[in-house]
Amino acid sequence: MDAGGSPGLRLFAAVDVPTRQKASVEAAIGPMKAVVPGARWTSPATWHVTLKFFGEVPEPWLEGIREGIGHALAGTGPVESRLMDVGAFPNITRARVLWVGVDDSAGALKALAERINRECVFVEERPLHAHLTLARLKVPADLRSVIERFGPFDLDRDAFVIDRVTLFRSYTERSGSRYEQLGSWALSTGESL
Repeated sequence: MDAGGSPGLRLFAAVDVPTRQKASVEAAIGPMKAVVPGARWTSPATWHVTLKFFGEVPEPWLEGIREGIGHALAGTGPVESRLMDVGAFPNITRARVLWVGVDDSAGALKALAERINRECVFVEERPLHAHLTLARLKVPADLRSVIERFGPFDLDRDAFVIDRVTLFRSYTERSGSRYEQLGSWALSTGESL
């Protein structure tokens, strides 16, 4: 709730991964779905790399966040990345979130996140760990044997280009999260698409 008592907007800025890479992840983790206890699997259509989680913010802040993202991205350029391995938060022995990593060894995604943080200083800063969330577990589980059984994962590890950042509003529903796109900006110009 915002200061006026009305619900705020739950927002995050993210980048996308190409359909081909998402399809390879979906195929690779498919056999695991029946054996991970208590997992709530996410839809590939919702997979993204969160650069900045704003949390729930008052609606009047939306325009400032949009302007901040545009300013942050001006003068940047497209980013090259690739899929990495499957892992878990906080770790594989007490997994609450199962994910596939997205390479940021050059620090380009981290730099984008830091630029957005500088422009939107009124919201909490969180460290970036580039990943796609595959599943959430209600009860922490030791997934070492599952990962060993199904790995190594046959993922499309070819390089791909990230050329835009999108601002999403997140809605929590019984069936899972639903995302609404509120804006998209080109890397290099910061222009709204």
